[in-house]
Amino acid sequence: MPGYAIKSATGLTDTDGLHLASVPNTSEAYRQGLRANDVIREVDGRPVTDRDSFWLVYNRVAPGADVPLKVWRNQAPVEVTLRRPTGGEQINNTSGVVYTGTGRDWKNRFRGGAGGWADDVHATQAVGDSFELAFNGTAIDLITQVNSDEGEVELFIDGRSVGTIDNHNDTRVHQKTVFTKTGLAPGVHTLKGVMKTGEYLIVDSFRVQ
Repeated sequence: MPGYAIKSATGLTDTDGLHLASVPNTSEAYRQGLRANDVIREVDGRPVTDRDSFWLVYNRVAPGADVPLKVWRNQAPVEVTLRRPTGGEQINNTSGVVYTGTGRDWKNRFRGGAGGWADDVHATQAVGDSFELAFNGTAIDLITQVNSDEGEVELFIDGRSVGTIDNHNDTRVHQKTVFTKTGLAPGVHTLKGVMKTGEYLIVDSFRVQ
């Protein structure tokens, strides 16, 4: 969500939207028409009030489908149409993942997130805390950090338990694929993880096919 300084700088009359502080010119977002300092105000006909309200819609769009956006740029409305890639996407821990519980904490590269896919992770130390991602695809990878202070995580696909993984490892390894599920029917699914043991549950990223 744009802060009041960004609201003033962009000429908006409220703080709704997803502000893009940077859009590298080598990125897919830039190739498809987004630019630095854009504020996404609407996605696929739905208002965007913050980061999650954008991703919770975008993640459910089918691969190859168009995603119309209404963007505020240079103090004027602009329409941009994204097309979701068909070859799969990697999704960060901040991109529409729903966290529940009392212990969750976002960590950037200065607070323990360095080494993550985007130099950030979500972490919790509270057994029973969980994460959940809704995605549109036929396969998903869970990519995260493993270490000696991590433990077991029970995973659920579409509300049904698919077993427990153990993220305990003698040494720290970043961006490790700890779970893969393939063969899902085309459409929207959910992946949920619940912390069962250990001192930390770390969430870094997901790869959707």
